[in-house]
Amino acid sequence: MTLVHRVLDAQPVADLAAYVEAGGGQALAVAAEAEPDDLIGMIADAGLRGRGGAGFPTGIKWRTVADSRAIIEPTAVVVNAAEGEPGTFKDRAIIRRNPYRVLEGALIAARAVGAPEVIVAIKASFRPEIRRLRAAIAEFEAEGLHDIEMRIVEGPSDYLFGEESALLEVVEGRYPFPRVTPPYRRGLDDPNASSGNSSAWVEMASEGGTREAPALIDNVETMANVPGIVLNGPDWFREVGTSESPGTIVCTITGDTERHAVGEFSMGTPLWEVIDALGGGPLPGRTLVAAISGTANSVLEAAQFDTPLSYEGLTSIGSGLGTGGFIVFDEHTDLVAVAQGVARFLSVESCGQCTPCKSDGLAIADLIDTVRTSTATPEALPELERRFARVDDGARCALASQQSSAVASLIELGQESVEQHLTRSVDDAGPYLIAPIVDLIHGRAVVDIGQIDKLPDWSSGGADSGTVPAELYGDAAVAVRVRATRTHGADVGVDVSTVGEAGDGGPSAAARRFTDPVVAAHEALLDGLRLLRSATAADRGAAAESLRYELGHYVNLVGTVVYPELDRVAQGGADDLAWIAERNAESALGILERLLSSDALDSDAVRALTGDLRALIDSDDTIALPVLCRRLDDHDLDRLADAVHEVTASGRESTARSRFGSAPG
Repeated sequence: MTLVHRVLDAQPVADLAAYVEAGGGQALAVAAEAEPDDLIGMIADAGLRGRGGAGFPTGIKWRTVADSRAIIEPTAVVVNAAEGEPGTFKDRAIIRRNPYRVLEGALIAARAVGAPEVIVAIKASFRPEIRRLRAAIAEFEAEGLHDIEMRIVEGPSDYLFGEESALLEVVEGRYPFPRVTPPYRRGLDDPNASSGNSSAWVEMASEGGTREAPALIDNVETMANVPGIVLNGPDWFREVGTSESPGTIVCTITGDTERHAVGEFSMGTPLWEVIDALGGGPLPGRTLVAAISGTANSVLEAAQFDTPLSYEGLTSIGSGLGTGGFIVFDEHTDLVAVAQGVARFLSVESCGQCTPCKSDGLAIADLIDTVRTSTATPEALPELERRFARVDDGARCALASQQSSAVASLIELGQESVEQHLTRSVDDAGPYLIAPIVDLIHGRAVVDIGQIDKLPDWSSGGADSGTVPAELYGDAAVAVRVRATRTHGADVGVDVSTVGEAGDGGPSAAARRFTDPVVAAHEALLDGLRLLRSATAADRGAAAESLRYELGHYVNLVGTVVYPELDRVAQGGADDLAWIAERNAESALGILERLLSSDALDSDAVRALTGDLRALIDSDDTIALPVLCRRLDDHDLDRLADAVHEVTASGRESTARSRFGSAPG
């Protein structure tokens, strides 16, 4: 199966100059000379549909927003980069490889709907993506390619941040609680607001214009399709795909496959071909039995894997394409455990504005858990049916209906396993964690194990308050940071503000004591990289030696403190973390060997080295340090802090021998 590269580049685009050299920016120039109505017509004629999960026709959305422009307040274009569907990593893969195409698409959208501003809404934990977006925005502005303001808003990691109306709440400084009104009827009340102003007290936009402005929200993949359509025309877009689902789809395959990966395919490609191309098929000696498209749609049986990946194809079998992320299961995975994992994820992430969604959702998760642990009573299944029937009563977003589609279908498909658990003929299946992907590292997805500790009131650890998030936080300000796009310098430092309980006032002193020296080691590595990149050929040897020195200290530090502690935590359920630690340490040692064996580094080697070190730092920032800060109490964090300071004080030229081997000092 041949991969397509329309929106997911085969290799990362280094900078704006490289993007422009490859033809980037031409669509923006075409759009600048076109009438807004003509741009909207192109998108409509192409048949582009939203790639964020719902599949709504993009041209109709743009037309509706354009026709609902406000008399006074400006329309806003918002790029939804708050990816959080379990099993999906496509938007982050697109941004990492080419943020320029996404931003060009957003600027064209702004031209089409008359918006003076583009906002990229993204989770604060997406550090590599934020770094790329910041640099790309700065390059666009430096080249003067547009007259539209662009800014980045960083928000929380909650699942509902990805829901369109809830995303607007976050942009305005509130928690991600979905609104009753859609964005095309009510956009941003005050783009600079930081708190307050309940979402109920608003006049809605309507055709012909009002005082309240609508907002156009499209996700990353949707925006990335726009430049190609504008530059090459609707017919070009329709050259691949199906008549009802033209174009391509970026898919993610994880679960019980040989490897995990992201790739772009023509719409209409059978699912099994995608599983084979990206996942490498089942694990040795195993048989694939099912797959789920995140937590949004009904489960697919293996017999349905020949279904074409298109909106009409998946609908025809009672499921849905979703975001193109598929978690695949083999015969060794208990589907009852999977159903419980999905039910728990959805019930915890529910905001509680709609009572059945939260209360019945939690009850569904608890009932399935009794089945999973083979402790269910005869009344469990009838009660489960009653809860499924009413969980989405009065729902203002799609989350509740996911319980009655994804979860119920898993229970139905796993009926044999259900019967075995009810008759006590099998043991506890063990929990199956359903959570968003944190990163794809070495061909393997790492999911957010913080989901294990997240409670129904959105706090972490301890005891649940019993109050739903919507009541607990109401109109309170959420921790949202707006990045200054022209800021330069090192973008390092784990965001330990996200490791404590919601609203608890931030990280502990023990967490800071532990993470600060590691962050300092990261900063030293980045400083060394900057020196190496700017060094003349004559000075590169000395610069490489300096970086070797800092890398030796880093490996010494993480190899004797951070990675062994991850090994210990892995015994408590974070199985992938020890594996990541080993691979990262091997990578670090390999980089050292490259430095030590090279008298002079050419520019290609320096770029490769930069990517390797960035991957090390990012995995610390987004996985290792947040996990340890969440999973450990202050006593253990103080113990780690003492160990870190002892290693640092013992001298940077000491050599550490850990299970990862010998780290040169």
